Amino acid sequence: MPNPYPSDTYSEQVSTNLVRTRRRTTKGASRLLCAGVLFAALAAAACASPTAPSSRPPAPVTGSVSYDVTGTSSHVWIVYRNATHGIDNVQDVGLPWHYEWSTATTGDLLAVSAFIGADVRGELTATIRKNGAIVATKTAAGGQFTTVDVSATF
Repeated sequence: MPNPYPSDTYSEQVSTNLVRTRRRTTKGASRLLCAGVLFAALAAAACASPTAPSSRPPAPVTGSVSYDVTGTSSHVWIVYRNATHGIDNVQDVGLPWHYEWSTATTGDLLAVSAFIGADVRGELTATIRKNGAIVATKTAAGGQFTTVDVSATF
């Protein structure tokens, strides 16, 4: 069977295809090289940046907490979360009532509840302060067992 391509035409076609392939390969390689250099430059800039995020967790914040219960009622019972993360209570306390500590840290639960314990009427307001700023407050009025609860996190 005779060769469908005369030897000169076949050789020219192979040469042309080879040149096209080399151009595409060279173009692709140079683009890849540019992309790699750009990525390396961006990575180096990110590592050298003073605002790059730290792998360390933030240091815990410490400060003071205060609870206040005020109102017009006598015979108030108060339950609160104390400085050692326990629960304390006082019964038949007069108002105003105040509790404070200065060793609270980030994430500590802060809570205080007050209720009228005897068969009397009155108003209660419970407030939590974190470093002097009010973070939670609530008021309730009524008779026996009227309750006010507030909580927050440090």
